[in-house]
Amino acid sequence: MNACLNTAGLGASLVGVILLFRYGMPYHIDTGGGHMIVTESTPEILKAAALYRKIGFVGLGLIIAGTLLQIVANYIPSN
Repeated sequence: MNACLNTAGLGASLVGVILLFRYGMPYHIDTGGGHMIVTESTPEILKAAALYRKIGFVGLGLIIAGTLLQIVANYIPSN
């Protein structure tokens, strides 16, 4: 049981990291480096941005879930 939980946690964390690298963090931090002017926002751009944000949250959630699964695997008594 411990090995299964640990493996599931590692798998979830791996998928979460891959999603975050592919789709980016779900929040953006203002670096104060300059000004950005958006000249046009099409519905397609807004839909893509919303999708990337949602997938970013899924990736972050998978990393958290994977970490929790690994912690739980350490506290379950093994036979």
